[in-house]
Order: sequence, then structure tokens, then C-alpha cells
Amino acid sequence: MVNEPRLSMLVLSYRVRRMAGRALFLLAMFVPQVVQAEDIARLQAGVVKITAKPPQGTTNVGTGFIVRVDKDAAYIVTAAHVVAGDQQPKVEFFTKRNMSVTAEVLGLEGDDEVRGLALLVVRGSENLPRGLTSLSLEGVARLSGGEDIMVIGFPRNAGPWAIVKGNISSRQGRDLYFSPSVESGHSGGPIFQAGKVVGVVGSGSQSVGQGITIGSVEDYMEGFGIAAQDGE
Repeated sequence: MVNEPRLSMLVLSYRVRRMAGRALFLLAMFVPQVVQAEDIARLQAGVVKITAKPPQGTTNVGTGFIVRVDKDAAYIVTAAHVVAGDQQPKVEFFTKRNMSVTAEVLGLEGDDEVRGLALLVVRGSENLPRGLTSLSLEGVARLSGGEDIMVIGFPRNAGPWAIVKGNISSRQGRDLYFSPSVESGHSGGPIFQAGKVVGVVGSGSQSVGQGITIGSVEDYMEGFGIAAQDGE
């Protein structure tokens, strides 16, 4: 026959284990959402808005992403057509929105809206806000179609700094096709898979989005003696 004090302790122990189990369940449900939010915030810190004003024509608005951060310089890759005609476009960092700084165009590769690339640099520690991060490039990603991706950019008509989730539709050589299509303001922005950049948005005005693989970016940067830097 179990005495009352021992029975009370057994009941209390059961209740404690039950409450602990519920707490662990809730924690397991909550932690992935927190981690995901933190991951997205880290990726956003490596994305920039670019505004270029060519001598003739309308103002271009596009997206770029940081590939290297030094003590007093941040290197940015974007699509060539975003900055064509403007050697000193304006850059707005996600970590310091509504504050534009002047960038320098180091190189411009052609005028192809899909494949053309540009390399920019923002110099001066006073122009570089805290919290900047370079994005990790995944040059060996195996993309053929069906892979989940995420695009972060600055669309003209869908609010600031939109995050679009989709998938790779197909790949032909270094050309990527993805859906859904994105606004033209996403041009030059990063295509992410599992937190790493696997491509660059080239054109966002078609029924299917188009871009190129990140391997093309690495080759392009190498020509300027600039090495990509893994994000921290």
C-alpha cells in the first residue's frame, strides 16, 4: 500500500515531466522560426539597393550583393544593365536604409541584360554602416531544375526589400530559369539556395525569371584580383 506522501511525490513528478515535455515541444516548434528569421536578417545585411542615373534615359533601380568587406571598402556585384551609363551610382545598404552613398564602378561586362555583370566598390569607413556582411557563394551547386530558391531584392511595385521564394525551372549552361518571375528591381540581386548565393538575377520582366550561375561571378571577380569572402 502506497503512503500518501509518496503518492503525492509521484503525481508531482509526473506533472513536472509532462510540463517539461510540453515546454520542449513548444521550443522545438519555435526555435526553427527564430533561426530562420535570424538567417534571413543575415542575408539581407549583404544585399543593397542600387540607383543609377545615366546621362540619357530614365533612372535605373536594381539590386546588388556584397561579395567582400574590407576595413574601408565593400565590393558589390550587380547586373551590368543596372548601372550602365553611370560611373558613380548610389548604393543603399540594408543595414542603413534611406541613406545613400556613392559607389565606383570598377568594371562593366557587356550590356546583355541576363549575362552582363558589374563590379562596384564603396570606399571609406564613414560610408560603411555596421553590420555589413559578405554573402557566401556556392560555386559548386548542382542545379538542374526543381530546387528551392529564395531571391531578395528591391522591386519597384511590391514594397521595399521583398523576399520571394520559388524554384529553379531549368538550367542551360550557365543560364538559370526560375519561377515565379520577379520585378525588374530585383535585377542584379542574389539567388539563394540553403543560405548561399547560387546565381544572379539578370532579367525579371519575363514570364520566367532569368539569371546566371554564381560560377560566372567568381570568374569575373578573379579578373579584377578580387576574391570572394565567406559571410560570417
